[in-house]
Amino acid sequence: DKLKIVPTAVICDALFLFMGLSGLPGNELFERLKLVFTEEALYPPLKWTKEDVPRGRMHLFTLIQFCYVGLLFGVSRSIIALAFPVFLVLSIPTRMFLHKLTFGLLTKDHVRTLDLNPPTMEKHSEKATSPHDAWTEKSAP
Repeated sequence: DKLKIVPTAVICDALFLFMGLSGLPGNELFERLKLVFTEEALYPPLKWTKEDVPRGRMHLFTLIQFCYVGLLFGVSRSIIALAFPVFLVLSIPTRMFLHKLTFGLLTKDHVRTLDLNPPTMEKHSEKATSPHDAWTEKSAP
């Protein structure tokens, strides 16, 4: 009965806000952003080691990604909002040439390690007929 006095737009906005906020935990960018403010001794186990990607380089990559998200948000709320798809597509070459844009601070291997889930090996069956049947490469969730 009281919901009838609340405008539908407010209910829809609240629903989208709730869905957006509930999706943040588990998002890799959000999780790495939290690590910027966390003492290194309190870090949870990561998918990569310090030798794979030094912590400073991980934070630099996170900062660059966060700035790009901010750029996309700014474009979507500005006069040039019609150009949003162009900026979104430009994120592809930005990622591809990030090692050059950072003058080698982030290498191709660092970007690949941080941006992609490494493949894991999952055993399918014990009754495999060849060694290639028993194991398949599968992306981590």
